[in-house]
Amino acid sequence: MTLYLFYGQEDFLMDKDIGKLKNKLLDKSFVSMSYKTFSNPKFSDLIDILNTQPMMFGNSVIIIECNSFFDNKPEISFDDKQLTLLEKSLSLVPEQINIIFLYKIDRNINKKIDTRRKIYKILSKFCEIKEYKQLPTYDKGLPPVVIKLAKENELELTSESASKLIEMLGSNLRVIDNELKKLKLYIYPQKNPTIKDIESICTINQNIFKLVDNFVLSQKDDAIKELSLLTQTQHPLQILSMLQGTISRFINLKLLSRNMNSFEISKKVNMHEFRVKLELEKIRNYRYDELLQLKKNLIDCEFKIKTGQIYSEEIAIEQLILSKAE
Repeated sequence: MTLYLFYGQEDFLMDKDIGKLKNKLLDKSFVSMSYKTFSNPKFSDLIDILNTQPMMFGNSVIIIECNSFFDNKPEISFDDKQLTLLEKSLSLVPEQINIIFLYKIDRNINKKIDTRRKIYKILSKFCEIKEYKQLPTYDKGLPPVVIKLAKENELELTSESASKLIEMLGSNLRVIDNELKKLKLYIYPQKNPTIKDIESICTINQNIFKLVDNFVLSQKDDAIKELSLLTQTQHPLQILSMLQGTISRFINLKLLSRNMNSFEISKKVNMHEFRVKLELEKIRNYRYDELLQLKKNLIDCEFKIKTGQIYSEEIAIEQLILSKAE
């Protein structure tokens, strides 16, 4: 028996480790029966899961998504009697049963697991605990992680090319892994992508950054051009989603800037201070209510597309850009 508690914001590495455990512990012929996932089970269901008996085909791996155990939701709050029973059940999990308690934290939320909770203290007695921290783009530990990820994709990156990849794509390892796979395909049979390869192939964030800048600065011609480039590889609704996320970040920065300096904001939102300064400069001439209106316009555009009020998604975004620029 092995019990785990995986938690943190870097869900890509979390999923990779779960995959490794599956490959190591499970018979491939019986994966459909020996691998199960449960999402925030009620207490009675949780105890039943922990009391699961091993089957004849060997090990089992059980994932228990447990965000609600730690978030303040009264329907998942356990009393002392239940916690005592939980502790006993954990101590009796059969040897062939491997259980992973999974607490994934949204990348956009500066939040940690509450280690003061009794349930955390109980789990820590029986579980191997591993935290998956989201590394910010300026963290010196990120390039080596990207280089290792490239090797897993049969690519060789230098420190310089890894840094360029991070500069263009950000720190989301799932996004970086997807772009590495694309990079591998485009440069095959070569295995050493150049800076030029990275700049020409891994363009999603670069183009969205340009689109956002042009959109915010009312540079309509350039914004339409970047939109045209993006729609060659990205669905318009995905582009809208990225625009909404960026405007939401601008709104948050504008709000925080009322009472904080750039250094304090950088620590609050887990963003390099230089980037905070750049983004605050972009929105310097916007009032808070104007940014809120931009967000509303993006939501309205998405609603019109999804309800069929506009027949072309790309035209809908073009109209949004043009109306913003007027």
